[in-house]
Amino acid sequence: MHLILTHFFYRADVAEFLVDRYFKDAYDNLNPRQLEKIDLDVFSSHESLYKERMFALATNMTLLLSSENIYHLNLEDIEGGGRLVNKLVRLDRLPKTNPLEGLELLRSAWQDHDVAMMFAGRYKCWCKFLFVLQLLLGWSVVAVAAVAVFLETSAASTIFELGPVEAETYSLQLKSILFGVSLTMTLLLSLGAVSSSKHKWRHLRHGACVLKSAIWCYRARVGMFEMDETRRRGAGAAELVRLINQHILLNFPTSNTFFFKF
Repeated sequence: MHLILTHFFYRADVAEFLVDRYFKDAYDNLNPRQLEKIDLDVFSSHESLYKERMFALATNMTLLLSSENIYHLNLEDIEGGGRLVNKLVRLDRLPKTNPLEGLELLRSAWQDHDVAMMFAGRYKCWCKFLFVLQLLLGWSVVAVAAVAVFLETSAASTIFELGPVEAETYSLQLKSILFGVSLTMTLLLSLGAVSSSKHKWRHLRHGACVLKSAIWCYRARVGMFEMDETRRRGAGAAELVRLINQHILLNFPTSNTFFFKF
């Protein structure tokens, strides 16, 4: 316990020294324009000007230096540096050969990833297409409604030299067009809701990214696939299959897609 406290206070002193030097240099390098904005009678030193910032940075730096994932190295100790680098890098964590079932699983996983990205791209294009159509139809509704209302005014008859009967006829025709455009827009909204292309696009893309990350973790033997010191396997094929089922196939109808064939 005493040794842990000693290391903690030592790293706190190092953090305070670095923070003090950092803000002292910042205070010394202030340009004349910045000095004009500072009351030098109150902020006569960097400690008074940057008090809150120094405390926050010193606290964060102390916690960072106290982390078990922080290592230090003396450049004069070549052998110790080599041992530390070998310990951190762990070049021997990869197996000498990959089992046949692992290679077949990787091939199947890459196929699933490619198929998921392909369908995600299709659903994305369909979603954007419906969105653009809805946007154009919305603008059309506003434009047609404005013109129909304007034709019923006397100013429209004067500008276009139309009689009352002709203006009313054109106005009724535009209102019929307005009804058709509104009905088409409603059908597009219903089609987008039924197809749920946006949800499928995001779901497939998320699943493909998760699967790709798991593939590279398996190839590098890190994360859930890391092998322990006894060279026993971590999570293997079952974990990859679970990820595929959870993030890609779950709650997604694939009986009519290429997923069913794979």
